[in-house]
Amino acid sequence: METFTAEFRRLHEKDDDIQRIEETLGKLTGWLAPSMDGRALSPVSKLPAKLFDLEQVGLRRVMELAEASVREMNRGNVIVSYVLLRAALETSCLMLDASRLAIKTVKKNEVAALNDVDKFLMDVLVGFKSKEWGFSEEYIARNVLTIIQRLSKELEIDLLWVAGL
Repeated sequence: METFTAEFRRLHEKDDDIQRIEETLGKLTGWLAPSMDGRALSPVSKLPAKLFDLEQVGLRRVMELAEASVREMNRGNVIVSYVLLRAALETSCLMLDASRLAIKTVKKNEVAALNDVDKFLMDVLVGFKSKEWGFSEEYIARNVLTIIQRLSKELEIDLLWVAGL
């Protein structure tokens, strides 16, 4: 795992977040699953495996983006680091939205609501905006900015400001 250099630490010695960032990245590593048996998650539904896939792919993406951002911060490339962290925020918001949708659906206890979860998961896992690149017009990529706007309202946090929008 990439860590902050001694020089970076000296430049930002008053910033308490440096140690927390490294500790958090280390903890996230423990959440990575080396493999998954979809039938063990559910012998009757693919939804748990799809949600697990999204969470694991998203977790890996966030970790790689954060680690690359640390590397770029060490090099003094602030703008590159910012772009990488914005991508990590967008991915985190997508994962949070998927988790919240799944929890809300379970609480509803309605089988029909599972179709909405499946559609959401398929859209974010295999959806495309481009007709030339997409393999199916059935699955359309979700707009992450719409998700961020909705989460901002629900959580009462200006995530758009955090994302620099």
